Amino acid sequence: MSVRAYFPLTVSEFRAWPNVTPSIAFTPHPRTHGLKGDALDEVEWLAMSYAAAALEEHAAQAGEGRVVLAADIPAPKNTTDAGGNVLAFEPAQFDPSKVVSAHIDDPDELSRLGSDAQANLSILRDTSLVWYDASEFRELIELTLK
Repeated sequence: MSVRAYFPLTVSEFRAWPNVTPSIAFTPHPRTHGLKGDALDEVEWLAMSYAAAALEEHAAQAGEGRVVLAADIPAPKNTTDAGGNVLAFEPAQFDPSKVVSAHIDDPDELSRLGSDAQANLSILRDTSLVWYDASEFRELIELTLK
């Protein structure tokens, strides 16, 4: 069975695409696998949000944005309950070819990040994640270099 999983990275880590190595990932709990429509969108949004939040402090300290990669992968083993209907797991072998999209802090807001970790944290918490298709990654990397 395939599941949608979410892998958080910092923007600088993402720039090494496709040579990235996420250290954690999140996926909806198996009990949600029968959901459809808005209910499915909600649980997937929650898993993506957990991924973005997992990186929040580190990204704020580094003064950079977050990228959450979405990939369709075989159901992971050795998961832990992250809360709600979300599981966390360590991706043993991340496969870039399975990535379908990225959610990144609004690139227009990334220019506001600086050396003050607390101010950065506030910016990141107020910034919306913007969706990009995997076919747009080259352009997205260029956009984050500006």
